[in-house]
Order: sequence, then C-alpha cells, then structure tokens
Amino acid sequence: MIPGMRNLGNVCYAIATLQCLLRTSFVLGVAPALPGTVAHAVASLAAAPTDEALTRILVGAGYDLGQQQDAEEFLLRMLAATEGASDALRGRQVITTTCPTCGDAVVRHEDSLIQGLCVEERASVDALLARALGAEEIEGATPCHVCLETARRREVRQDLWPAVLVLRLGRTAATLEKTFLAVQLAARLLTPQAEAEYALVGVVCHLGPSMSGGHYVAHVSVEGVWQCANDDHVSVSDPVADTVVAHNCCLLFFQRTA
Repeated sequence: MIPGMRNLGNVCYAIATLQCLLRTSFVLGVAPALPGTVAHAVASLAAAPTDEALTRILVGAGYDLGQQQDAEEFLLRMLAATEGASDALRGRQVITTTCPTCGDAVVRHEDSLIQGLCVEERASVDALLARALGAEEIEGATPCHVCLETARRREVRQDLWPAVLVLRLGRTAATLEKTFLAVQLAARLLTPQAEAEYALVGVVCHLGPSMSGGHYVAHVSVEGVWQCANDDHVSVSDPVADTVVAHNCCLLFFQRTA
C-alpha cells in the first residue's frame, strides 16, 4: 500500500490532490529542486510523506492549517509555486470565434493547466471532453466589429496535449449547490481526434452535500492496483466500478501513454 498522509487540520483537499499528482510524471520535474522550495517539498513528500513536507507545501501555496479549501484552487496555487515543474500539465488550446454573417474570425491561443468539463447530464469522460472541445453557437455576444451581428460560432481545438492531463468536473449548479450526476470513468482515455492516449492514474472525490464543506479522498493507481487514500488510511479500491466515485469525482489525473 502507498503511505497515507496525516490530516494536520482540514487539509484533506491538499492530501487528496497531492496523492494523485505524485502518481504522474510531474514528480520528475520537482526532483532537482533546491532545498527550501515548494518543489523540493513535493519531491520530499514523494520519497517519504512527512508532516513537515506537507506543511511546507501548504505554506508555500499560501494556506494556513485548519480551514477547508477547494482542491482545484489548491492545485493551481501549488503549481504556481513550483515554477517550471508545472509544464508537465501545460496544454494549449486554439479558440476561434467566427461571425456567421460576414465570416470575420478572431483566433486566440490559451495555455491551461486544468481542463474544465461541465457536467450537465450523465455522461462518460470522453463524451464530456469531446463536447468541451467542439463548436457551439453563441447568441447575444459582443457585436461584430465588421457587421455588428451579435451571433457567433465558437470552436475550441486542443493544439498541445500535455504529459499530465487534469480534468475538472464542474459539479456546481446555477444555484451554487453541488450536483451528483454520474460520470462514467474508464481506465483509458483517447482524445476526440485520437491525437493522444492517456491512462487514468488518480481521482479526487469530494464527499458531502455542498462544495463549501465535506471531505476529500483520493483513488490512485500504483502499478495497476487501485488504492483509496483517505488521509492516513489507505485501502484497496476500484473507482471505475464504484458508483460513489461516479457521483462525487471532481478532479481526474491522466498520464499520457501515447
């Protein structure tokens, strides 16, 4: 079994996120880090989890012990503190917005560390990803500078697939309440245009009726064996077949294999 991490006071969000991140090639980027840095603390945690290393990561990311936080926000702040090591997660998208009346198009490139997926119905991960990277019609947009038409067609294309793909499953409804729609997980993920293939290596689940509270746990794959890390308690698991995971997963970690 992998070693668990002691909860130092409402830091389950960090423990679950780190347990997943440590199963990816991100660890290779923090290995040569200088002592005293957040990257070095992550490398130390990967070698042997200690309270000291976990505390250094939390403080370096700007957090205090004792207050529940959001796992995605922690991940982004922690990655910002590790500087170049975050490049393993960096992807790039090309977003094209076209006026259907005159054909004027605006193209922009955006880098991202996390790909957000909106969960509005029961669906598989690959279906949600294909929808996020597809095209959509937009009404009421800023008027076209050529013909003043307010309709637009927006198309998103992934230009660079990262070594480590992190997907955020949006589980907050318009009322800000948590939704429990099931997301079908699979051990393998093939991107919509078959540009890349990934293996699922980590799943962060949020347990509780509201995203403002509750508890985070992680399911991680180590040499093909799935384990559930609930703070310092670790047990065998199977997140792909677990209905509780399907209804509560919020962050998915994939390692690129092809």
